[in-house]
Amino acid sequence: MTQKDTIYRFNVEAFIKKNEPDKCFYELNVVTDEKNQKKDVWNPITVGNVWITDGPKEFQIHITISGREEKPLVFPISEEQYKKFQSYKGDKRRLNLIAKATKGKLSYRNMRKSEMLVVRMTPYRMRKFEEAADRSNLSTSAYARQLLEGKEPKAALTDKEAADMQELVKLRADMLHFYDAVKGELAKIPRDQRTSFIVLGMPYQQFRDYIRAALIKLDKMIGDEYSEEKLLELYKKSHGGDKK
Repeated sequence: MTQKDTIYRFNVEAFIKKNEPDKCFYELNVVTDEKNQKKDVWNPITVGNVWITDGPKEFQIHITISGREEKPLVFPISEEQYKKFQSYKGDKRRLNLIAKATKGKLSYRNMRKSEMLVVRMTPYRMRKFEEAADRSNLSTSAYARQLLEGKEPKAALTDKEAADMQELVKLRADMLHFYDAVKGELAKIPRDQRTSFIVLGMPYQQFRDYIRAALIKLDKMIGDEYSEEKLLELYKKSHGGDKK
């Protein structure tokens, strides 16, 4: 091309409002404080239209800032960045690509939590709310935000539950290492001797020991609260009826 053509115009403001309303672009500005020292300040901005021009020498990305009358910000981009921008049509990754193209001038991230909501409640309700937040291992603010976003906060594992799960993870890792070791040994043994090696040798007993240890740990995690009959009943409910 001998003349620059405008390609891939993209309305960033409308895209963010529709897809990620809790995020925005921030612009880096260098200011001088009262002690005459320079410091970096990130200010929220609204990015409007973005487009790319394709010339004989390089691709350039043009970024308009809503509410400003000056010319758009212009940054050179590589052919690879151009191709990604092209392929990311309707994709959130396009926003990170825009920020990256500015080489630190703009940043795309979550908005600052600057607004406050004050809710009055009785001491009893507040105590219950704090207990619920504590069960989810969240602060009351984080717990309230999840509820307002329509999410259901999940109860966090207790220290004992976390330790039990870690032990199960270790048993699983041991079994995988054991599997790899046995698989390597089997490769050295003729096929007609492999069954005898597994059943009569140490591998069979070790594998059973790993499984037994995992089952014992699961039984301890369940505890005496659930009998075998109750566990079977729960299983049937979760699988839509009796198991044939």
